[in-house]
Amino acid sequence: CKESFKDTFKEMEKIQDVYSGLVKSLPPQLQLLNFQLVGLHDQTFLLRLHHLYEKHEDESVTIDLRTLFKDFTIVDYEEMVLTGMFKREEVEKERLHWETEDDEEEEMLKKEESTSSIRGGKSFIVTLNPMEFKTFQVTVK
Repeated sequence: CKESFKDTFKEMEKIQDVYSGLVKSLPPQLQLLNFQLVGLHDQTFLLRLHHLYEKHEDESVTIDLRTLFKDFTIVDYEEMVLTGMFKREEVEKERLHWETEDDEEEEMLKKEESTSSIRGGKSFIVTLNPMEFKTFQVTVK
C-alpha cells in the first residue's frame, strides 16, 4: 500500500497542467478579483477588476472586455457599484455633488467621468484609473 501511494504521489508531481481562462495575461497593474455567477442564470456573471498601483506610480489602463476570456465571449455588460447590487449609473444620479474651491478635485471628478466606458453594450473598452475598482455585470455567450 505504501508503494502505491508513493507511485501515485510521483505521478501527481508530474502533472503540470495549468489552465487559465484568460486569453492572455492582464497588464501587470490590473488584477481580476472576481468572476462569479449571478443568481441562477448561467450566462450572467459579476466581473471585478482592480488597478493595483497608486496615482503617482502609474497611469490609467484601458482594456477590451470582449478579449479577456478564451471559452466564452462577453456579449453585454453593465457597470455596477462595487458590491454588484446596483447599477453605477443609477447611484451616480443620486450622489450629492459639492461645490468646491479646489479645481483639482473637480478635474479629478471630470477625468473619472470621462474614463467611464459607454454602457449598455455599445463599447466594451473600459478604463481603470490607479487604485480604482470596477464591477461589471456581464452576459456571456
